Amino acid sequence: MADHRGGRRIEHEVAIAAPPERVWRALVEPVEAGRWAGGTVTLAPSPDGAVRFDWGEQGAVDGRVVALDPPRHLVMDWDGYPDPGTTRVAFALAPDGAGTAVSLVHSGYGDGVAWDGFFDGEATGWVDLLDALRRVVESGDHERR
Repeated sequence: MADHRGGRRIEHEVAIAAPPERVWRALVEPVEAGRWAGGTVTLAPSPDGAVRFDWGEQGAVDGRVVALDPPRHLVMDWDGYPDPGTTRVAFALAPDGAGTAVSLVHSGYGDGVAWDGFFDGEATGWVDLLDALRRVVESGDHERR
């Protein structure tokens, strides 16, 4: 298991023009999550619940829910192909006027060439995924672009 207390981490934020409860549904309901993630999602929103994001030939992530506090906080440990090891993904949602501020922290990255490529890809990938999350929640757009 990766050490989630230190090391490299990815941090991104996005403002979404919808209440936290709506954003929460997009994060934890499998059909909703699949809309922004661009794959098939299985997610049991309970402590130690199973998590799977499956992108077919592009790979899959399996994991578990570590902690959740609806509609404010979701933490998942991920381990997937072609990932070199387990990492932790944490979403924090906070009311922001009539909308929601979403913060993402993806931590637990190790050292070495395999981790370097994974980290670089995830750093840019999360920008796209958070934009897709925003679009799905705000407009009901069904496809990640």
